[in-house]
Amino acid sequence: MSPPPQHAPASGGEPPSLDLGEVLIHGTYRHRFAVFGLLVVGTLGGLLYGSSLPPQFISSGKILVRFGAKEKQAPESPVPGTSSGGANAAGIEDEVQLLSNPALYHQVVLELGGERFIGTTTRDLAPLPGPLAVLEPIRGRLTSWASAKGPETFQQPEAALQQAVAAIAAGGSISNKARSKTIEVLFTADDPILARDVVDAYLRVFQKRHREVYTIAPQETFFTDQLHRALAEAERVRREHYEHIAECGHVDPTAQKARLLSDIQALESSMSQARTRLAAITSERAALQALLEAEPEQIETPVSAQVITNPVFTSLYTQESNLRGQLASLGTEFREGSPAYTARAAHLEAQIEAARLTLERTPTVLEISPARTQLAPNQRRATLTEQIQDLGREEQGLVGSQAHELWLLDEHERHMAQFIACEPRHLDLQDDLTRKESHVAELHAALDKAAIMGLIDRNEQMSNLVVIQKATMPVKPYGPSRSKYYLMGIVGSAALALGYLLLRHVTDWRVRYASHVAATAGHPLLGMIGEQPKWRRLGKQLRNQGRG
Repeated sequence: MSPPPQHAPASGGEPPSLDLGEVLIHGTYRHRFAVFGLLVVGTLGGLLYGSSLPPQFISSGKILVRFGAKEKQAPESPVPGTSSGGANAAGIEDEVQLLSNPALYHQVVLELGGERFIGTTTRDLAPLPGPLAVLEPIRGRLTSWASAKGPETFQQPEAALQQAVAAIAAGGSISNKARSKTIEVLFTADDPILARDVVDAYLRVFQKRHREVYTIAPQETFFTDQLHRALAEAERVRREHYEHIAECGHVDPTAQKARLLSDIQALESSMSQARTRLAAITSERAALQALLEAEPEQIETPVSAQVITNPVFTSLYTQESNLRGQLASLGTEFREGSPAYTARAAHLEAQIEAARLTLERTPTVLEISPARTQLAPNQRRATLTEQIQDLGREEQGLVGSQAHELWLLDEHERHMAQFIACEPRHLDLQDDLTRKESHVAELHAALDKAAIMGLIDRNEQMSNLVVIQKATMPVKPYGPSRSKYYLMGIVGSAALALGYLLLRHVTDWRVRYASHVAATAGHPLLGMIGEQPKWRRLGKQLRNQGRG
């Protein structure tokens, strides 16, 4: 038997379009029993699932945080007083973090017992309304199956404990309004007594944990241990820093670097001046050498006449002087004015005059040799030679000084290269040492503050946490919303029915509509005999299908 013709178009034809109206109307009528069954099953499934859910109860408790001297410090900070926010905001955040610690969930489970968090769905549920009461046995079996999985878990205590902790984490919540010192603890469970007991135990465990955290004695021990480790670490860094200084020779990097740069600049300037002076010396020496070559070795030098003192003139001069002495002393031998005196004085004066006249005619010196000229070494050449030698000595000194300065420059550049290589490590060690010493100072201050806070802790008797609202006992359940599950069942069953109709329409090969005829023949539809309005055709098709 050959298969029925498919909806494939003929060559050159267009595929039939999907008419949703035809699918919904004709398909629903043809497959009315399957569609109705899917709608009924989905609706009943949503009804059963929503009805089988246990009611949820919520309990709440409130704690007022009164910040004392200890709570103004951030408990998780290694050095108190370093929190960026105010004492109120930082303290509330710390309390919320303490409440959110999974360790508290574990303590609550140990206090209440893990078996209370498992197998709690066996309580009586609300009866199903009206005709749905016939489904009560099915719902009971579903509920019993769900609750039977709980006790089996206690064959593994560790898994049961983890499941109970997860149940508290999932059902609990902590809230704090802005600018409020009140923290509210909420817990949701399907047992009102369990919800109340969990909140109550949570408040007790939190108060105990609060006292443990803010007890100062452990902080003193903690700060002491931290201080010892910080001192040892600072001493290690200090020793490493000193060893690095001894190896590289850099005590003050900034000053030494500036001094090295200044010395290098001074040496380069001095060497530049020396090179300039050496070039000038070369030029001066060349000029002096040219002058020296132009000068003769000997030149004519005038020689003065050689004379000696005339001995005759000397004798006459001595004789005149003696006569004048006798004339001056004549008064001692003769009386002045006497003839003898007068005669003797006249005689001496005549002799003095004669001696004077003779002296005037007698030359004072006698010429031994006459004046002449003679060849002598050229003193100008000697002067030029001495200047050239002075320039040579200056050049030699500059060359030696320049060699020494070049050696110093190499040494300075080597030191600079060593400094550049050692400077990063030196600065890192110096910064690390500064941080370590600062940390030691902070720990000293923290330890002193902890000692003072210890006195306050030993004298403080009143707790800073006050339970202003004990755990409430829920009277009415707040959930779950069963109508949501009913609606989900109806919508899901409708979607399944629509998918079923589409699937049947796509897989059905039989020709049922005019569009199918055009698609199968591959030609456009020109008309229909006895065509009626669409609503009449639709009614007739439905009646025919009902008869067929």
